[in-house]
Amino acid sequence: MFRCWKMTLRSLRLKKKTESESLIVLANFYEQETSADLSTKGYDVLLQNYPDVLTEGDSIRLRPFETVVFYRSL
Repeated sequence: MFRCWKMTLRSLRLKKKTESESLIVLANFYEQETSADLSTKGYDVLLQNYPDVLTEGDSIRLRPFETVVFYRSL
């Protein structure tokens, strides 16, 4: 089951969790930066369209049209 905890015309934050794994999808659909306040501790980056992920503590900065998928095995 997917749980979408925030969706706007500019961004999407989605979490999928099963008994054995968890995915977090963050997407910025806009030409300006945005940020997401969440912890990705214990998660690995599965997919991304920029060479790196900009994190500042428990906040992730998404650049224009950036999408990041985080994966964690439970």
